Amino acid sequence: MMRKNDFKTFALILGCTTVFAACNHDDPDTDDDLISAQIIARICEANVKLFAENEITVTQTETDYAIWGTTLLFEHKREVNLSTKKSLDVQKVAGAFEEFRYYDETTHYLYQSGTDMEPENFISSKISTGYWKYHTRDLPYLSDEMVKTIGKWKEENGRLVGNNPYAGDIDAYVESKYHVTLSENNKYLKLELKSATGESLAVYEYSYTANPAFPAGY
Repeated sequence: MMRKNDFKTFALILGCTTVFAACNHDDPDTDDDLISAQIIARICEANVKLFAENEITVTQTETDYAIWGTTLLFEHKREVNLSTKKSLDVQKVAGAFEEFRYYDETTHYLYQSGTDMEPENFISSKISTGYWKYHTRDLPYLSDEMVKTIGKWKEENGRLVGNNPYAGDIDAYVESKYHVTLSENNKYLKLELKSATGESLAVYEYSYTANPAFPAGY
């Protein structure tokens, strides 16, 4: 029987194959299209590998333009180790909010604090022993659908570059681009969104070790 994670991996592989075939079919005679199709295939492979990892750490730094009409720095760190059955998810908005979720085999801990938002809140609860079998990881990546929407890809200084199709109403995102750095065996190392002027709007960095621990001081 195909488990949930097995189905997700299968879907990613199928999507990757479909994207590659479609790109070659649309215009197979140009070098640019061939390069773009090869890049798409590499990113799709990275997606498959990302969700097959038992141990991973992802750090995110992002400029948030949407909160209260101002600009704030958002930080997010995810650590997952399925072998030890531990995970830690920490989110911070500079000067405004902090939250962490820690899972340790059969216990879930949640801490939230805010400035002018709510009092400090700390809770713990038991989780099922089957939780880890079906554990899903909220990891940042460029989905197959996103890769197809971006369309043309090119390589610049070892990074894979494609346009951001979702600029929205925020000027900073107009003509912004995704810059993807993959390892030699096609694993995510870095995913960055840059503005048209080269300003870093969001950065995700990946490493394939994780030792989640309950945060000190709580």
